[in-house]
Amino acid sequence: VDVCPKGLNPTKAIGKIKELMVRRAL
Repeated sequence: VDVCPKGLNPTKAIGKIKELMVRRAL
């Protein structure tokens, strides 16, 4: 799974990045 897929929309990519950051923070 790519960390920052260029095929997805920017909004979706940002949402996924935020989710990953939140999961890492926990």
